Amino acid sequence: MKSNQFIDTNLGAKRLAITLAVASFLATACATTRPLDQQIDDSNVTAALATKYALDSQIDRYRIDIDTLDGVVTLRGSVGNGEQRSDAERIAKATDGVRSVVNELEIDTTPRTAKATFEDSWIVVRIDSKLAVDPEVRSRNVDVDVDEGVVTLSGIVESQAAKAEAEDLALSVDGVTKVVNELQVGS
Repeated sequence: MKSNQFIDTNLGAKRLAITLAVASFLATACATTRPLDQQIDDSNVTAALATKYALDSQIDRYRIDIDTLDGVVTLRGSVGNGEQRSDAERIAKATDGVRSVVNELEIDTTPRTAKATFEDSWIVVRIDSKLAVDPEVRSRNVDVDVDEGVVTLSGIVESQAAKAEAEDLALSVDGVTKVVNELQVGS
């Protein structure tokens, strides 16, 4: 009986992660200066890869962040061992639309709870919402990743003011402990 509960809980957690990934995509799909076809191509790559990871029993999808920009996939977060790190990269390289993979995955054997995953996902949704309505940042290509309250902002903004504003908005969300601002200023 316990194993069935674990399977049901694990499946529910995977469904939640996929739902939150779609919600995050919808919140940011229009928030970019790139042409719509490029946004869709990159979003399709990210969604396809997220689905592959969610369905792979050896990879903990909740600990991997996937960013795609012009077909270049960046993997951030953590996995349980070196084999999972290699598998995540191999799967990404075999995904249609991927030109190259930047694998920044770290090895961390500490298990992640469903509550921590949910809390981080909720932080992403709240930050994405703030960025979407902010006049300084709303129409920029900003990706938000959260791991145990640590927010990483990546993508492209049009000014230093937009970069600073994005960081301030992220810091203003409850549950955020730190912001790593990797935003680039450019068109």
